[in-house]
Amino acid sequence: MIRAFFRTHSQSLMALSGQAKVWVVMSTLSLVFIFGGHALGRFGLLFGFLLALTVNSLVFFYADLRISNLFPGRELEGQDPWGLLRETKALARTLAVPRPMIVLIESETPMAFSAGLLPSRSTIYLSRELLARLTPDEVRVVLAYELHRLKTQQTAAATATSALVGFLTHTARSIDTLLTFRWFFGLFESVRTRRATLLNHGGVTSGPMTLLVSPLVALLSRASVSRKSCLASDKASGELTKAGAGTVARTLWKLDSYAKTRPFPVDLAEAHLFMVSPLTRYPMWKFASAQPPIEARLKALTGHEPL
Repeated sequence: MIRAFFRTHSQSLMALSGQAKVWVVMSTLSLVFIFGGHALGRFGLLFGFLLALTVNSLVFFYADLRISNLFPGRELEGQDPWGLLRETKALARTLAVPRPMIVLIESETPMAFSAGLLPSRSTIYLSRELLARLTPDEVRVVLAYELHRLKTQQTAAATATSALVGFLTHTARSIDTLLTFRWFFGLFESVRTRRATLLNHGGVTSGPMTLLVSPLVALLSRASVSRKSCLASDKASGELTKAGAGTVARTLWKLDSYAKTRPFPVDLAEAHLFMVSPLTRYPMWKFASAQPPIEARLKALTGHEPL
């Protein structure tokens, strides 16, 4: 009883922390826009207010749609040979959260992440390759990890940050394309072409403005993922599934290995959403990885680092 009380109390505090991150970041940014515009006069104040309103609207009304457009897939319903819907429903009932949608992505990289500003409208994204490469116990660990993030509002904070950071990187990239006269060709760039460009350029497209905002982007991304909450989700996934810390550690180790050997390139704006950072393959962007190093996560689970 006492242990259950403190576990529930700890999860409530993490949920409040996740919600607070979203409101603090958005409120601070809005004040910066408004007071920064006020310094330029009445017109600047109006522009700052409209910019703050636009950014807030982008985050709260477009964040979920943005992720679904970047990672198109098929919602799992009906035929479910993996039993994902049944397992998700059981785990969600244990955690007292609404069952999220599950979307299957066509990708050669085993990967998993979740997105959604509201638990009732959240989605867990899984690649088909993950279902082929991981054992049923390891897949259950992945589901439990993502559901615990939903429970503690870490997914909401990461999704809001992704929309905000995406706005910054898109603006910087647009300026770069104008400066280099590539704007015409950039209009027709598909998501697949964008990912190929990322893969060939070490995880980010180069450009003076893009590189200039990268430290701010990395700072915001890292602030959205709490190291403590990430380690707590690792531990909780083993307890919820009764698979044990060894299975969780093996799952993380596999996903990290696949991220390095079979990379799925993403922007800095989305990398912090993933269960295991997809940036570990790129040494120059390792500092921007919001998730704790895999060695630290394994040591927290098993008491020692991998050999």
